[in-house]
Amino acid sequence: MNKLFVFAITGILLLTVAACAKHPTPEQCVSACKNEIELNRAANPSPVQDPVAELEADYKKKLEEAEMKRVNDLRQADTDAKKQEINEAFTALVEQMGKTKTRALADAEESKQRTAEQMKKMDEDNIKACTQTCQKKLFEEEALCRSNAKSLDEYKACR
Repeated sequence: MNKLFVFAITGILLLTVAACAKHPTPEQCVSACKNEIELNRAANPSPVQDPVAELEADYKKKLEEAEMKRVNDLRQADTDAKKQEINEAFTALVEQMGKTKTRALADAEESKQRTAEQMKKMDEDNIKACTQTCQKKLFEEEALCRSNAKSLDEYKACR
């Protein structure tokens, strides 16, 4: 009976201590969750390339190739009429490439914007879920530790 009494008292004390332990505020949890997202991004950078930068690089490469072809064709041209024809064809090609690039850039910018909006929404959803879990399962000290962590290892050590 004595052991049962000690066990019951110990259980009640543990429940009291757990109930009295200070849980983090929503703001502390949001800070900890945002820090987790930032640290994960820093540790695991996204392999996704900027579609606008890729498009610019591709356009530049194609323009250089067209210029090299024009120069080679001009060297082989034997008359002024042929040289003028080569230059006119090059000018038309560059104009067409510019129009195509303009349309592609608009599409790439739109795609980039959509991706950014999706990432923002996903972050908001992750922060909301993380905050709810944080408030239920963490104590204030753990949340503060996670908020102030400077690396993913420091963050994971906050237990």
